[in-house]
Amino acid sequence: MVTIYNANYNAEKNAQEMHSKFTENEKKVYNTILNNNYATTNDIASITGLANRTIANIIKKLKERNIIKRIGPDKGGHWEVKE
Repeated sequence: MVTIYNANYNAEKNAQEMHSKFTENEKKVYNTILNNNYATTNDIASITGLANRTIANIIKKLKERNIIKRIGPDKGGHWEVKE
């Protein structure tokens, strides 16, 4: 009998659990950043239809939960998504 360990299983399971805890607006912002890690809050607002202040609050929450991280300055930087 051979047992094959899937090293990605726990990461995949954790990602699924994390995503299931997102609100609808958090999912919109997260997916927008995931698709374009150079997106600004104005870009995210135009794509999602959410207000800039709402996006700022969601980004703050995602950063506090260590789901996303800003790399570099506000202008010219990009988002790092931790999956």
